[in-house]
Amino acid sequence: MSRAVQSGRKGVRAVRAETEGHKRGLAYALVAVVVVAQIFVAAHALVDLPKVDGWAVWNRVMRLLAGEVTWDQYLFLPHGAHLHSVVYLVAWADYHWANGRQLLMTVVSYLATAGCALFVAGRVLAWMEREGISLIVRLSGAVAAAALVTNLADYETLMQPFQVVMSVSRLTYLSLLWYLIKVLRRGSVGAYVAVVAASCLAVTFHGAGHLFAAAFALLHVVFSRRPLMALGAPLPLIVGIAVQKHYSPGGGELGALGILLSSPDMAGAFLKAVCAYFATPINYLWPVVGERTLLSMGFIVFAVTTAFAAYGTVLAFAARLPLGNGRQWNVSDEVAMAWVIAVILALSGAAAAAFWIVRVGAGNAGEAYRSVLASARYGAYASLAWSIFMGVAVLGLARFRAARHAQLGVTLLVTLAAVWPAATLARFYTFDDHLNIAAAALSMGFSPTHPEGEAVWPGVKDDWYWVDALPMTAAFLRIDHKGPWSHLPALHATNGGTVERWPVAAAAVRPVETDRRRATCHLEGRLEGVDPGGVPRSVLAPVVNYGNEVIGYAVLTRASAEGDHRPLKGYVLCADAQRAGPAGLYLTQAQTGWVAAAEGDEGIAPFDLTDATWIQGVARNWPGFFVADVPEARALFVPGTILRFADGQLRVVQRQEVANGYLNVFVTGAILDGGSVGFPHKVAVLN
Repeated sequence: MSRAVQSGRKGVRAVRAETEGHKRGLAYALVAVVVVAQIFVAAHALVDLPKVDGWAVWNRVMRLLAGEVTWDQYLFLPHGAHLHSVVYLVAWADYHWANGRQLLMTVVSYLATAGCALFVAGRVLAWMEREGISLIVRLSGAVAAAALVTNLADYETLMQPFQVVMSVSRLTYLSLLWYLIKVLRRGSVGAYVAVVAASCLAVTFHGAGHLFAAAFALLHVVFSRRPLMALGAPLPLIVGIAVQKHYSPGGGELGALGILLSSPDMAGAFLKAVCAYFATPINYLWPVVGERTLLSMGFIVFAVTTAFAAYGTVLAFAARLPLGNGRQWNVSDEVAMAWVIAVILALSGAAAAAFWIVRVGAGNAGEAYRSVLASARYGAYASLAWSIFMGVAVLGLARFRAARHAQLGVTLLVTLAAVWPAATLARFYTFDDHLNIAAAALSMGFSPTHPEGEAVWPGVKDDWYWVDALPMTAAFLRIDHKGPWSHLPALHATNGGTVERWPVAAAAVRPVETDRRRATCHLEGRLEGVDPGGVPRSVLAPVVNYGNEVIGYAVLTRASAEGDHRPLKGYVLCADAQRAGPAGLYLTQAQTGWVAAAEGDEGIAPFDLTDATWIQGVARNWPGFFVADVPEARALFVPGTILRFADGQLRVVQRQEVANGYLNVFVTGAILDGGSVGFPHKVAVLN
């Protein structure tokens, strides 16, 4: 072959490589647009206040700072039944460097989500490129895969900062499995040691870590080239089980799995719950198409995913058998990755179904699928099954020339299904408004177990631990000026007119019926002529009187925003609102520069008595103290009230008892140190 011919062929290959590079660049640009757009919409629904599981994280931060848990316990004590070490690590940094506003948690979560979207889109793009799929279908498929990862049907992962645990662990597990495939097939020993070490740490990130560890071992069986590498296969699983066993108090749902075999009807309930798991990326269609159609869609994706996993497993193990000459499974890295993800998804769907059947109990097992559908976070992994389903459908249609035009239709339908929730967010998502209104209530001194503040954790009063721990955690954030209270001024704080304010139109004030002191009122009204600035946000801000004194807090609600009229809901101090009058209420900005009101000599000191039962009014044998039985004390120390003692401890009042003209106040926790919190030190009431 002449040099001219060789040179010409090299030139052609170079041009082709450059062209393919431009095509990939275009694909990633389109992917980036979709990812940024969906994350932008999600970010506009974020609130500084935690919701449900987020409170457990801040509670453990509080306990770490109080010395109640050590650093290793802080990271590795199970969150519920699972390890969640990564969220506790990020939350600690957020508390110290972002004032506990969950800003750092959100940024890390969004970066991980965007990284995962790019990763999955890249694998889908390469998979279709290897199979010779047309450019337009490849571009559409990559966009669809990215849109699925950032699908706002999974509003928990996208709009609850606590789910940084999901977004970071998902990206970590997918990246490590991808890296492991490459290392096992053609990598060095050093690279292998690195991926094993990283995997042993990552297995503690999330409850899915055990499934990741099982997939880690499975890849060794299929692709390992060196016998010594088999020694590293079980290490992540061993580490995960060992850490879980060492730090877990025991019990939980795992001990009740026998319920799955208790009745022949359990098989049907289990299958419905599994189908519901795979339908979570389109759970927003539930009220539109009904349960039967939704579960049918989930079944189709489940069947394709499971069949793909089973078929790949048969081929993979057949290659390792003597008939296959012990060779590696001869597929591309992308197909190998899709196969191992499919295996994980099949196991994950089964685990979710079993969990909820156990959780709801044998008598309600037939309804477990509804709990699965309502758990939007399952969409974080189930969306990967939809990408696999899309890939299998596109490649299957490629085998039939007459059906190839349908490939684009498949990818476009998947894309539409994944972006539709972002386009209709205001119709189905109102948690940001509810949380901000609850934050306003907490800022007025209500407990998160009070009806006005319970949106932060609906049903918490039924939990024996959190009914006391949640109020203390909320008080901890509030008095430490973290979360929304890092920038909200306190009641009666003043500002000399240096901030902009807007009059509340059509202000309506009425007492909060459940306020035992009758001091707090509901406030409703609207702001007129306010530009929402594009996408309306739910905004929590102080309410001031004419003299710029904070007398309450209100929320500009997003879900019901119309044009330049923004509805407003919140709370004000009744007496101050009455003095200001309906025309004297203003909404202003929550920012620095406020001057706090001088603190009065509030609180009541325990009774000055020391004997065999009391140390300066503090009980020696039970957690609590006593004061004179007067109406003021009875009103202050009612059950649920949060107290701060002189040593900084926070406790919750459990009950009060009258004895011989005195009022005994029982609180949560251990016995108090009378020498440091007893008379003459006062007990401050925080709500």
